Amino acid sequence: MRDKSDSLWFEGLYADDVVSAVWSRDIAGHVQAVPFCSVARRAHPLENDGALPVGDCAERLDQKTGGHYLYFHKESLMLHSSLPKRASGAGFIAVLILTIVSACASEVPVSESSSAATADDGVQVFSTSDYEVRVVTVAEGLSHPYCFAFLPDGGILVTEQDGQLRLIRDGVLVPEPIAGVPEVQAGTGGGFMDIALHPDFAENNWVYFTYTKPIEGGVTTAIGRGRFDGSELGEVTDIFVADALSTTRGHLSSRIGFGPDNTLYLTVSDVNLPEQSQDIGDHIGKVMRIRDDGSVPDDNPFVGQSGYRPEIFTLGHRNLHGVAFHPETGAPYTVEHGDEVNMLQPGANYGWPFVSSGEGEPVLEAPEGTELTAPIISWFPVLNIAGITFYTGDRFPEWQGDLFVGGLRTEQLRRVFIKEDGSADSEPVFTDIGGRVKDVRQGPDGLIYFATDAPTGGRFTTETEDAAAGRILRIEPAG
Repeated sequence: MRDKSDSLWFEGLYADDVVSAVWSRDIAGHVQAVPFCSVARRAHPLENDGALPVGDCAERLDQKTGGHYLYFHKESLMLHSSLPKRASGAGFIAVLILTIVSACASEVPVSESSSAATADDGVQVFSTSDYEVRVVTVAEGLSHPYCFAFLPDGGILVTEQDGQLRLIRDGVLVPEPIAGVPEVQAGTGGGFMDIALHPDFAENNWVYFTYTKPIEGGVTTAIGRGRFDGSELGEVTDIFVADALSTTRGHLSSRIGFGPDNTLYLTVSDVNLPEQSQDIGDHIGKVMRIRDDGSVPDDNPFVGQSGYRPEIFTLGHRNLHGVAFHPETGAPYTVEHGDEVNMLQPGANYGWPFVSSGEGEPVLEAPEGTELTAPIISWFPVLNIAGITFYTGDRFPEWQGDLFVGGLRTEQLRRVFIKEDGSADSEPVFTDIGGRVKDVRQGPDGLIYFATDAPTGGRFTTETEDAAAGRILRIEPAG
């Protein structure tokens, strides 16, 4: 058996059989599913190198092995697999057992049973394992919305990738952008990105944002802040400018979030320089932890260590698209393309570019003895994951404590539930919503909000038809 990016090859198996593939791990102990999907029914054995083409598949986490079950739910072929992150060079060690068993073609995990309908008022209704939900448009007419934040008075601040800060009041987009935003270099993966209110915003009015900053020789990632008076930003200044020079464009995404201790976490992607994610002397492919004024906390993991930038909290990241904090433990969680959800531990190395969850080819071999930290869950085929929030509201009691993540190319929202043993499973709330999901937040009303961009295939564009296709939407109970 051998595996390629879009197909799996078997020898001498019938498509009406069920294939069980068990245990395959890399040197770091990562476990990951690979893109095996539905196949057309065949009346003859597959020849050597007979390809099983990609199609839609369903998955659920195996609670006993930590692997995934992948069901070819339109056919009778089922694959049960526990497969690894891909590793570079000699870093890949795998054992694979193939077993022929029988199964029913209709066997589909409950966690994948999300269906859609349209209500009489034209609002989309989706069925999940726990609830029927409606997806309602809050505001539209946005140009490439990236992230958003709720104001205490009920307004919503929205960043637009091309460098505009917008305000939504009472469900209406205020026509004029908010003044005071610094110069932003918009483009592939970067631009005007995340936004967060200071924990004491009601007293100090500080709004923080991350953006792609033009500098000599290229661009980098910066955190700016300004005081918002209800109509414009004042006293705007950078509190942190990353040592992350990029000249190639791409992989520029950056997110920020205040932790329970009021320290500020900043993600900086690998700017298409994957080797730099392991370089302790810069900020590329790292998560930083700083104070609200940009200074370094004394308890950061690398403070005082020779050669390390003291702002670094974790390293070995690829293209980060969200940060959130566990409502009980306060632990920071991030999402990054690959696709994976990581629980951040001080000083941990998350493996890029030594290993990959699927998207992105490993380019380096990990030095002997390197300790790598596995994600809590990952997907391949990828969601093109973006946005993350923990749900703590009372409108969906069964979802309290669960994570919600968005998908860009897959235009979906996905619920991730973490189990007592630390493993995780997931189900789609919806797919194909009509726009790339860029950000996910819980609103002050206990409902789940998300931002969508135009369905342009994953790239920032200034094409006229996409200029005002962005929306803020809300998920609410259908009953």
